[in-house]
Amino acid sequence: HISHEEKMARKKRSAPAAATSATATSSAVRRRRNASNAVVAPGGGTNTDVLNLSRNLDMSADAVQAMLHCGGAGVRTSRRSAAAAAAASGTNNASSAVMSTAWSDFMSEEGMGGATAGGSASEPATKRTKQDNDTSSNTTTSQKDSTSTATVFVKHTYELPISPKMRNPKSKNDSSSSYTPPGLLAQTGTLDAAVVGRLAKRPAGRGVHDLEEPTLLFPTTIFTPKIKIALIATSSSSCHSIAVDIHGTPYGWGRNECKQLGTITANASGVPTASSSNSAGSASSGSGILIADIAVPTKLEGPWNISKNVIVGAAVGKSHSILVADNGLAYAAGMNKRGECGVNSSVDEVHHFRKCFLVGGTSGGEGKKADDGAKAVQVSCGENFSVILSSQGHLYSAGSAEFGQLGNGETGEYFVTASKIAFANSTKFERRAIFVQSAADAEGGLVTDSKDSAKMIPLPDSADIAIGSISCGKNHTIAVEAPIKESPGQSASSRVFSWGCGGYGCLGHNVQADEYTPRLISALRGPLFASNTPVRAAAGAQCSMILTKNGHVYYWGKHRQGTEATMRPTLIDALANNMHVVTAFSAGSQTVFCSTKNAVTVSWGQGTHGELGYGLGKAKSSAKPQFVEKLDKCLVSDVACGYGHTLFLIRDEDEEDKNALKKMKKLETDDVAAFMAEVAGRKIAAGAGDDDGDGGGGKKRGKGKK
Repeated sequence: HISHEEKMARKKRSAPAAATSATATSSAVRRRRNASNAVVAPGGGTNTDVLNLSRNLDMSADAVQAMLHCGGAGVRTSRRSAAAAAAASGTNNASSAVMSTAWSDFMSEEGMGGATAGGSASEPATKRTKQDNDTSSNTTTSQKDSTSTATVFVKHTYELPISPKMRNPKSKNDSSSSYTPPGLLAQTGTLDAAVVGRLAKRPAGRGVHDLEEPTLLFPTTIFTPKIKIALIATSSSSCHSIAVDIHGTPYGWGRNECKQLGTITANASGVPTASSSNSAGSASSGSGILIADIAVPTKLEGPWNISKNVIVGAAVGKSHSILVADNGLAYAAGMNKRGECGVNSSVDEVHHFRKCFLVGGTSGGEGKKADDGAKAVQVSCGENFSVILSSQGHLYSAGSAEFGQLGNGETGEYFVTASKIAFANSTKFERRAIFVQSAADAEGGLVTDSKDSAKMIPLPDSADIAIGSISCGKNHTIAVEAPIKESPGQSASSRVFSWGCGGYGCLGHNVQADEYTPRLISALRGPLFASNTPVRAAAGAQCSMILTKNGHVYYWGKHRQGTEATMRPTLIDALANNMHVVTAFSAGSQTVFCSTKNAVTVSWGQGTHGELGYGLGKAKSSAKPQFVEKLDKCLVSDVACGYGHTLFLIRDEDEEDKNALKKMKKLETDDVAAFMAEVAGRKIAAGAGDDDGDGGGGKKRGKGKK
């Protein structure tokens, strides 16, 4: 038993020792803390900072300290050759070589220069070897070096000039295989354009003009055996169509309420005739009565006839049309409320084809007339905007800017009144020469901050990029870079760009956001496309596709109601996995078509008017690609999907082609005589051009906006 007094005595004897131990412990902690906070590098860097950098850079602490003390004068060399560089410098300090590489790479990426390869730390940053200068002077597609994080630009040489889609009738010696082979014109879907998108006007019964399967249009009465079709044009928002024969003569049919096919009159029998700009301009004329719908293909009149030129390109929007002549001039007619005709006028409608106005060309300079410098060869139209492609691969756009369709980097949104918003639309075609990519794509996907990844950076070769194929959806555009000449031992893949309304992911950037400037689609880059480069584009109302060199089709967006949107380019494996090589493809308001070199055509989507071509009594929709049996063994040279109808260009060259065509239905003018008379008797309604539906495109502003 220990008394209370004994316990107190022991406690007094042990107190000094405990105090001494506590003092020693706190002193050790302070020494360690002071050591970690000691400044050991320029700029106030402590040991803790050095250890953090060592861990993050995967380098030794000695190498980090050496890098910080070198003042940015490291030796620029590849990391693989670090040991060799150390040996060449007569030192065994491998960490010093690694330090030099990391620092020089960092300085190079930040654009701060640095010592040249093999140079000393004391060499000025401006001194460069010839090899460095040669590398930095190349300004085209970026490629990542396997031994460095620096971006190398390889200069591209394009295969120019860009050619029209059809062969110029005047160039009889042109043997190029890039043109679409001519053939016979066929259509599925209704010929009565007045009922499409207007449920109140849809008749209860079915007429001979309602085509439920691909049918040859007037092969003997309008298009004689000597008149084959070389080009077909319609679009996802269009209820009218244009076809151009091998002689360069354009034909138009369908809805014409806004004079999108020019001024057309009809006689008592309903036979339509195009009027020149010097004739009909009122409700009636000497040649007949103005009609709002054209039942059968009718020759179009315009200024090209006066100058003895031929048409080699055509495109149609919702209520306007543009034709391209062989001399590089473009002509437009139809609705012009947003400047979509590009005739440098603010008139609401252009009743006769007028010459389009291009500015910012190669010879005229910015803001000057460029008829001599910009030669139009291709054209594509959206609902209320248009894009022209010149022979040098330059882009020109006109029309609505609401969703960034012009590709000029802005919408120009402003208030007209307190409750009305307008946009900076363009009434003339202006060149668009800025192409961008996201900051994340520029850094190879290494940018993780959401704010930085959303930034757009102009491509280094932006001003030199040439485009080879364009296609407009309802409010967006897809463009494929022009073919690139391959150098020995090196192949290059054409880049794909998109801009405009990004609803349902139709721009291919994995997000529903509008793009106001042509943006690189990063998903269509990489080793997969090195030998299978994209070559052509096709756009539907809210979907997009590209065709590759090997005949594969990539799809993104949405074209069928009740399905999920595809946010990134995705291979249509139902075709690729079955060895189908696609040669023609198109997308409409709610339909998609693909035709192969083995005479197989498939379609899917929704087609209430029979535009899928499955036949009378067959399904009007399909979630997956389904064979169009009526086109079996028919080689389809081209296909164009419209709103309520689909056009085909079917080859007719050899005996096998003719045997395949024999099973197809044919429609002649005698078959539709009653329909022609009924169409001619219709009155042009007020507010013509308005639809009950929107063609599956989604018209409300705000969806997909940034």
